Order: sequence, then structure tokens, then C-alpha cells
Amino acid sequence: MIDAHIEYQGEYSYEHLMEYVQAAIHNGIDEITILQPTHKFKECSLLYREICASYPCQKEWYDRIEKTSIGSYQAFIKDMKKQEFPIKINFGLHVCYFTQHEHFISQMLNAFPYDVKVGSIQFVDNLAFDWKESNKMLWNKYNADFLHRRYYEMMNAMLTSNLFDGISGFDNIRTAGVMPKFSRTHTYQKLAKLLMQNQIYVEDDTMLHPDFCSLCTHYRVVLKPVSRSKKPDDLGKENY
Repeated sequence: MIDAHIEYQGEYSYEHLMEYVQAAIHNGIDEITILQPTHKFKECSLLYREICASYPCQKEWYDRIEKTSIGSYQAFIKDMKKQEFPIKINFGLHVCYFTQHEHFISQMLNAFPYDVKVGSIQFVDNLAFDWKESNKMLWNKYNADFLHRRYYEMMNAMLTSNLFDGISGFDNIRTAGVMPKFSRTHTYQKLAKLLMQNQIYVEDDTMLHPDFCSLCTHYRVVLKPVSRSKKPDDLGKENY
């Protein structure tokens, strides 16, 4: 069994990683993927330039994050690759995708041999869509159909960018609770085909629409179970 998304927190050390490994074994998991979010790293600040300039609450969110150097994570990966573990461990990046920064993302991902490269959309045109401030920023200003179509345009771009192995938070705009008037059946079918063609997996979480899951089965798109756990004790649980 795999847990394909663990947001490892704490010091980069063998001892701390073993706490996650032992928790995985306890939960019958024999493969884990450690993913670190780009907002954690100083070198990725360019990705968040526009969102910080858009609304004060977004800048406050970004400024509150305790950041470190991506070099420390890369050094950790190199050291851990020399060790032996009783389970399989993959190391990767969880990238906040912005269409305007594809070139930067490509350079960042190609600078180091990560095992896994996962993308997600957390902002529509630089604005958060599922925060408590999102009504003021987005939903009370713009047509819901327009925002959903824009989100799926960005998803289409992400799936055809040749940057990612997997997608996190697929269709997470649904968590905003504002549904479009148009049917998403054709949209889901188009995206499922792109996932199949580009051999991209999707993190399997409770946000996935049943219709989309059926299409994934039809098109043989891989769905990988995830916990998104930040602490060892949360491995194998739903933390989203």
C-alpha cells in the first residue's frame, strides 16, 4: 500500500524520517512519497510575487510561512538515498502551478533529480478561491461559470506542460462551495484523456467527483491514495 503525499515537517534528518517510516509500517504502508511545497523554499519566492501583490491577506499568508533553502532539502535527499529503509521512499516537490511561471518551474524541477514532481492549482489568476476571504476577492466580483472555466483552462495548461508526474488537489475549486451552472461532464472527459495521454496520476482524495473517478477507471488513469499528513501519527489518515 502507498501513501503518495506526505508533507514532511521538522528537521531534515535520518532519525526524524524514521518516525514516518515506522508509522507507515504500523499502518501497513510499504511505500511513501515525501513532498515538500514550493512555498516553503526561499528560492521559489518568484512564484508568489503576483499573489502577494494582489491582496494583503495573501501577502500576510506568505510572509507567515517559515522558509528554508531548497538546498537543505536536496542535501537531505542525497543523504537519505545512501541509506537503506524497510519501505520504499520517494522524494519530490509539490509545486504551486501558475501558467505565467512555467519557464521558472521547468528550470526549478530540472535543477535536481527529484523522484516525483506534483503540481496543483491553488489560485485562479493569482487569487485564492477557497479561503474565508475568497468571496470578497473572487466570488462576489466575478461570475462563477467564468471562474470555473478559468480554473479548468489552467488545469488543461498544467496537464499539457510536460512538467509533472502527478496532480494534487484535482478539481479542488469545488471546495469553495460555489458550483457552476454548466455541466462538467465534457470537461472531466477532456481532462481524463489528457491525464491518460500524458501518463499523469491523480491523488485520490475525497474531493474527487464520482463522475470523474468513473472516467479515470475508463481511461485507466492512476489514482494514488494520499494522507497529506504533516506528522507521523497522521500517516494513512485523511488530512485534507
